[in-house]
Amino acid sequence: MKEMCLADLQSVSLDILRDVHAFCVGHDIPYTLAYGSLLGAIRHDGFIPWDDDVDIFIPRPEYDRFCRTFRAEGLECVSSLTHPDCLIAFARVRDTRRTLAVNRYPWVFERENRGCWIDVFPLDAMPDDPAAYSERYKKIQGLYKQVFRRRKLKGDARPFGTVRVLKQFLHRIQHPGWFLGDPRPHLRKLEAEMVRIPYGSTSLVSQLGCPDNEKDCFRMEWMTDRILHRFGDGEFYIPAAYDEILKDMFGDYMQLPPPELRLPLQLDHIKFYWR
Repeated sequence: MKEMCLADLQSVSLDILRDVHAFCVGHDIPYTLAYGSLLGAIRHDGFIPWDDDVDIFIPRPEYDRFCRTFRAEGLECVSSLTHPDCLIAFARVRDTRRTLAVNRYPWVFERENRGCWIDVFPLDAMPDDPAAYSERYKKIQGLYKQVFRRRKLKGDARPFGTVRVLKQFLHRIQHPGWFLGDPRPHLRKLEAEMVRIPYGSTSLVSQLGCPDNEKDCFRMEWMTDRILHRFGDGEFYIPAAYDEILKDMFGDYMQLPPPELRLPLQLDHIKFYWR
């Protein structure tokens, strides 16, 4: 197998995004580009040059419908709603024909590694009260860490060098319960907490399936109105309030980061190959 380079990964990810966009438009599912994909659309009219993935948001009610109904040739939507062996609290639409992936942090139990993907994050309700918001976010982060620790110990570190293999071996000895335990009971607790507050009952939403930053908080009206914007050779939906969102997330978002921070994130722990 030939290992994929960054340009290859971006090209396949863009192909997947086109099919997801077509499906969502045809089935009236409101998605928007998110995180680095949204920033790339505004600052670069496409991928951030060193970015290696695509992220989108879908509000919780439509997210569940998307996961259960998505169909496209050569692609598969994987989430806990459709795959009992899924180990993440969000969805991925992955290529099933052209590419393969080897992940240090497995996100689904399976015999064969499937290929490249884009991330599909649900937006869930969060309390309007700042103290309640912070308490809930910290609880969800704790549940997420319980899942991730177990996933991390079950991965295949061999393609990433001897040092990482040794570190993983030592971690498995130190934490045999995490290594031998099934992440899915902890995942179910995380997912139950994510949907505990009914969507639309508050004015705030957040991405809770992979909680990284408590400040990732969005007003519902920011995520409601959408516009089409160029991304690569196509046009995809972004929030009309993109300026407010990007300022909240990145500050002066048009300013490039220093060169030492211009690194792909996935390629640090995932190897992608052409079949």
